[in-house]
Amino acid sequence: SVLGMAGAAAGRALLAAAVLLSLVPGGRSAVFCCKTPRFDRDWCHDPGCLGFGCQLDNPATVYDESQNQCSDLSDCLCAGVSWKTKAYCTILSSCTHAKADYTMAQDMHKLYMGSVANQDCLDALEKVICAYHFPLCENDTKDMKMICFDTCLEMYQACNISLPYFASVGNRCFFEGIYKEDLSEISETDLKRANDETTCTSASTSVLGCLAADTEVFAKPSPSAPHPA
Repeated sequence: SVLGMAGAAAGRALLAAAVLLSLVPGGRSAVFCCKTPRFDRDWCHDPGCLGFGCQLDNPATVYDESQNQCSDLSDCLCAGVSWKTKAYCTILSSCTHAKADYTMAQDMHKLYMGSVANQDCLDALEKVICAYHFPLCENDTKDMKMICFDTCLEMYQACNISLPYFASVGNRCFFEGIYKEDLSEISETDLKRANDETTCTSASTSVLGCLAADTEVFAKPSPSAPHPA
């Protein structure tokens, strides 16, 4: 169809533009997805919007797509994310998956603990899940998929469940070789490594971190979380 041909042509043009724009002087790559996401009613009209759900005018069509309404993100669990993340380009699916994991985590808590999660647990779950689905990024080729020790520990202590209970990739909490029942036994060196700002993501409520606006963003390395006894 004409629309199909136009869509294919637009796709080829976008790919060509991406290749050309990636050749930025000085050896730096252009940034397409490592951006701070928007969750307002006009997020899909952002000039840099890429991915499913964007509503930008396609000059190859008669209709002005920019007149379309954006999908509602006001109830996204992670609408408070204020750091750069490659989930900027997958915001609809990232919000959907975050909500699903949040529900699953509460179900797992009720199943194993025999009670409904309290507010401290819910708050801790939200931080971990948003760090998981909206990992901090440095550029389009580097993001911090590991979740920092302090963020995971807060969830473990508040909920007595760990990431493998509800996440498809359960080893993204930095616990291995660090976690101990007696936290006083953890060395300062290990704690510093476990919260290294260049290797993991952590979301909390204070304003801190070189790449955060309204959120504390840390970073850290590999490892798997402990399971409740």
